[in-house]
Amino acid sequence: MAEEQPASKVPPFLLAALVCDVAVTEPSTRKKSLIGIFDKITAATFPAGRPMSLYIRLTDAEGHYPMRIDFVHADKDALIARVEGAIDSVDRTITLDAHYEFPPLPMPEPGRYEFRIYASDMYLGSAAIAVRPRPK
Repeated sequence: MAEEQPASKVPPFLLAALVCDVAVTEPSTRKKSLIGIFDKITAATFPAGRPMSLYIRLTDAEGHYPMRIDFVHADKDALIARVEGAIDSVDRTITLDAHYEFPPLPMPEPGRYEFRIYASDMYLGSAAIAVRPRPK
């Protein structure tokens, strides 16, 4: 049985958090391609839903980090979805990046929605989306 690593207490620095349609890692170079970066959504009706990807880039990290991304309706501070994972870093001078794919996320009404990013239960920052009704 593998021994669980303790969570690092070194707070990483969030360099980027971008919402996009698709994030792809090129297998041979490990380069990331972000397609369709956005921060606004218009919907004809509510509740609305849409698949999304979140790209994050960190630096100043050292050790093992249990990661958590919460998708929340920020106006009501209501949790809608959560994804969990982990990252590891052995060198604080390098950058780390990851992307998370989300199935259609529900947006029950217009407002501000956020992907809130946590590492070892430390809040690092967020990526916000303004959701509005489509003009008639």
